[in-house]
Amino acid sequence: MAPYAASFTPNGDQQRVKAILDFIDEVRDSKLARDIELPEVVVCGDQSAGKSSFLHSLTGIEFPVSDDVCTRFATVLHLRDTPTAQFRAFLRPAPGTQAQEVERLAKFTPVVSGKEEIKGVIDAAREHLEVTQSGFSDHVLHLEASSPGNMNFTLMDLPGVFNSSSDKQSESDKYRVRKMVLGHIARPRSIIVYVRACHLSQAQQNLGDEIARVDPLGTRTFCVLTKPDKLNPEEEPTITAGWIDLLQRQQPCPYHVVKNRAFTQLRSTASEHARAEETFLNTGEWGKVSTKHKGIPECQRRLEVINAQNHNAVLPDVRDDLCQSLEGLRLQVSRMPTPPPINIREVLHDATKSFQDIVDASLRGLYDGDFFESLPDPRTDVSQLHQYVEARIVTLEEFVATSGRSRQTTQAVGEAAAKQLGGPGLFWAEQSLLQELTGKLKKAGSASRFNPTLAQNLFYDLVDKWGDHIDAFVEDVAGQAKEFVKVALAYVVKPQSLPRAGEFLAQRVQKDVSGRLRDLFAQLRQDHSTRKPINFRNVNSFSTRAQQFEAVRMSSQRAPGQRSGISRQHASALDAKVLVQVLGDEEYLYRSAAAATIIGAEEHYKSEVEKLARIANFGTVTSILVEQLSSLLRYQSIERLSPDQVASISEDQTPSPSPERLELESKIKTAQGLIAEADKLRPNLGQRLPKRIHAYEIEDDQLKSRKRTRIAALQPRFEEDQSSAQRPDVIPDSYEDEPLEFLEDSEMVEVD
Repeated sequence: MAPYAASFTPNGDQQRVKAILDFIDEVRDSKLARDIELPEVVVCGDQSAGKSSFLHSLTGIEFPVSDDVCTRFATVLHLRDTPTAQFRAFLRPAPGTQAQEVERLAKFTPVVSGKEEIKGVIDAAREHLEVTQSGFSDHVLHLEASSPGNMNFTLMDLPGVFNSSSDKQSESDKYRVRKMVLGHIARPRSIIVYVRACHLSQAQQNLGDEIARVDPLGTRTFCVLTKPDKLNPEEEPTITAGWIDLLQRQQPCPYHVVKNRAFTQLRSTASEHARAEETFLNTGEWGKVSTKHKGIPECQRRLEVINAQNHNAVLPDVRDDLCQSLEGLRLQVSRMPTPPPINIREVLHDATKSFQDIVDASLRGLYDGDFFESLPDPRTDVSQLHQYVEARIVTLEEFVATSGRSRQTTQAVGEAAAKQLGGPGLFWAEQSLLQELTGKLKKAGSASRFNPTLAQNLFYDLVDKWGDHIDAFVEDVAGQAKEFVKVALAYVVKPQSLPRAGEFLAQRVQKDVSGRLRDLFAQLRQDHSTRKPINFRNVNSFSTRAQQFEAVRMSSQRAPGQRSGISRQHASALDAKVLVQVLGDEEYLYRSAAAATIIGAEEHYKSEVEKLARIANFGTVTSILVEQLSSLLRYQSIERLSPDQVASISEDQTPSPSPERLELESKIKTAQGLIAEADKLRPNLGQRLPKRIHAYEIEDDQLKSRKRTRIAALQPRFEEDQSSAQRPDVIPDSYEDEPLEFLEDSEMVEVD
């Protein structure tokens, strides 16, 4: 027995079994599947042989059951043992399906949360495929059911074969189903699970002879006998004895008998059905059959072993096929003509209108075109220039208005003082700054009502950080324009790929936009840097407000404890007395002048914020972007590209590959990844020759002799079956009770 099969015990290594099954599923899902012969377990039988009921018992998943046709398309069931339950269902189009139909099938996305819902999914798929009452579909329903304690198993349920037509199954349907079934059972790497009703005669069975023809040595067939309860051993002793003999000898193929649920027992639980089945199969003539060859639990075990060993055994051949497919793909790529060199100017000219349309839409805030829908996140995408510029201008204005001062100039007026001054929401000079300016005025011996020199110096100190804020705004907007150009240009030059052109033009836009925005703020920044003299207006207003505020503040700070415990009339009289004292205080004159200076600087700061807002308004900034972006791909701009610039853009730029080449390269990458995965599953696979094949593919004289001997041994039984309808048909197979029989290494041949 081959070492790959004999040493493999799936019950002892379920994780490896799962990994191999998942790998085969991955190959089946890839674009290489049509070129690779993949192993599969095909459950087939004649119509109404009890196949759906058998699958219900085997998998725990309820399949539609009826006396009429109930399976109208192939269903692939993927069972996996996983820590958490996960379910998925989808339809896979048949080869050659038109794009419109593929799109329609992709809309079948039912939500499945448990095994009990899968029967409803099968019914829904029947409606989606429009085969509820008649007809058959070549599309395949895939059901993935993963849950703790599940079998690690993948099987395909095929429609039952039938001979007679009716209003629900036409003559063309008969040949269509037969072709579908034969196409799967003829594959040399598939395991055939033939579901055969015990009580039906050979004349009523259609598939047995076809299986014997495609698998004459029986190395791939496993026969499941169903409905033994419909066979009366007393009335049909010969048929019963024939089946029991085959079940006992397990020759020429492995047989297994199970009892199907009756229609009245379809809702019975698995344990209830198991007890009923065990009771029936352990009584009467069926009690003579070994427990290893009857009942659902043992059938599950045998099929799981057979499936795992078959997948494990053919894994080297699947890898060999992948290697051959990879070589073929590389050869196709090598024979493809080299694409012509890219004409950079021509590509950019062709993209001009599309690029201009995207620029206009982005700056107008119209984000519903194909370009915008092709990008990942519309909320934060670099393509939305209108939204970004608007938000960035607001951020700049709010920042300079609230946090842009280099130091704090005012503080809120207290509640009591605010009432005296006329209401809440008022501010007076910040205490530490007030004291600082008061000290300067005392030192200079100046107690004028307002000091314009100090106010001017204070203002320019306050706007000291504006240059950094403006620079950040300019770089942000220019950087956004750069990223926009890269994304938009990459979109409009499809299918050409011009990353160097995108980078070159994007950098040029960034430089030009940055220069224009700096020019916008140039005069304002020059005034600040040169400390241009300021003509303060409304000086008297500054002084009046400052004197009023400082008088109230100083009086409220004098003897505040004297007010406690006295009437409001006495408190008012006290405030008036203190206020008179304050007004005659020399400190009040300096503090009032300092406060007026702060108010003047603050008022001019506010007017400068308004001036900044007028400079950096949305219309002005977007007009700069429109001008710079629109001129980027104008005819004159493209033609003005120097030869050195064109050469720089074209450097290392390979022509864009054709869709056919891209498809081949994608398949090559997939094949390389799958081969690497196969090597991880079986590290020694890489030592096999790519063209090594099984001996049965090239029959030498010795193998032919063995084959003739096996067929001759089975032939009498075949002839006897044909002559008597009372004798059950024989499905040739070489399975023993346990593992499959695989060829030894000595039976492998090398071919050049």
